[in-house]
Amino acid sequence: MRFFAVAPAPVLASLCIYIGCSWCFCFAFSPCFPLIHSDNNKRRLFHDSQHRIVLCAKPSPTSIFDLASIEAVEAAMDLGEDINLISSDNNDVSISDGESVDDDDDDENTHMLSVPDNLDGKRIDAVLAALMDPPMSRSASGNLVTNECVYQIVTTKEGSQDTVLIDRKSIKVDAGATLRVVLPKNEIPTEIIPQNIPLKILYEDEYMIVINKDAGMVVHPAAGNWEGTVVNALAYYLANDSPYGIVHRLDKGTTGILVVSKTDEALANLSAAFAARKVKKTYLAITVGNPGKHVVIDKPIGRHPLHRQRMRVVPDPHRKNSSGVTPRERIRIKKMQMTLAKVRIETGRTHQIRVHLQDRHTPVYGDDVYGIADWNKRLLKNHGIQRPLLHAHTLEIEHPITGEHMVFVAPMAADMITIAESVWPDGPNEIPEAYQTLV
Repeated sequence: MRFFAVAPAPVLASLCIYIGCSWCFCFAFSPCFPLIHSDNNKRRLFHDSQHRIVLCAKPSPTSIFDLASIEAVEAAMDLGEDINLISSDNNDVSISDGESVDDDDDDENTHMLSVPDNLDGKRIDAVLAALMDPPMSRSASGNLVTNECVYQIVTTKEGSQDTVLIDRKSIKVDAGATLRVVLPKNEIPTEIIPQNIPLKILYEDEYMIVINKDAGMVVHPAAGNWEGTVVNALAYYLANDSPYGIVHRLDKGTTGILVVSKTDEALANLSAAFAARKVKKTYLAITVGNPGKHVVIDKPIGRHPLHRQRMRVVPDPHRKNSSGVTPRERIRIKKMQMTLAKVRIETGRTHQIRVHLQDRHTPVYGDDVYGIADWNKRLLKNHGIQRPLLHAHTLEIEHPITGEHMVFVAPMAADMITIAESVWPDGPNEIPEAYQTLV
């Protein structure tokens, strides 16, 4: 059995997924995981300002799942009991993106946030710490308030929208409130601080390094994460002797293969290969629900018009019920299915896999942005896991200098292995390379 990935592209978004007792592409969780308030007079008016994927149609959600049912499934998993999930052959899901829609975001330092129900009445610094992406500490979030970087968008009696400055960290906000956060541009550090952070190296030569990124590790330094990143670790490991460059990126919570160049020539060639979609990548994702068999997702995605740090499927005006927004709380999970899905990316886009799976009503387990809150709470309570269970498993590429065809495989992180084994006990025998532990 093998996991395959289709080359990701810089703008388009495509995916292929496989699941089943046999090794097939598909999205599905199954016991057989084949592969995978401000009172201030300072007011300023701000004016704010989509990608695509094709999936098999799925019935609209008809009921609300409850915690009791989730607990029952989790209990069964913990006891090693078989869960009545789908066992299918030739389960193949492919996600591809047709026309791309360019982002129209002139200020990447501006974030639009919507306060969810679970943060109702919480202090603004706590809210920011929970919602900012990349994540920020509560202290850093409080500094944003002190530095007058946080505003709440309010509707006036005339019906127009104004922004009100939030200038105290003790201010509490209500659920449904819309916040605008403008990060200081001068906050970017002038140099990278080398840090002795262990790296799991899968391969290294004089031209490039391939690593298996840990969960919780940001790739590039950014607001709230100026240190402790992959770049900081590389600066130490390479002692700044090489003009290293990270060719692509993985989200903070995503684990798996990351390619780093060590020379300018290697960087140019690797970047060209990714742009030309000559790189094949396969991910493993644990999903809530069954995405379907042999599914090809081909829908454009773009930034959410309000929540600019999030992505969404762009509505197609020619299709009925094409809102581009998947209900996050109303979803029916028949027989509490979960799936270890193998996802092959044919194009690449920010949060692509997570957005496409959400659009299919089968979000990645543990995803606090696009997933199901109740399920995520259970994952944290029962397993101490607070991240999307998504892993960049394999990568096929030609060596940037020699042209040699190379295939890299990265085993899943221990937390993801724990869940995968409880859902699909035979996984270690079927795909041992996904469960091996790096020395």
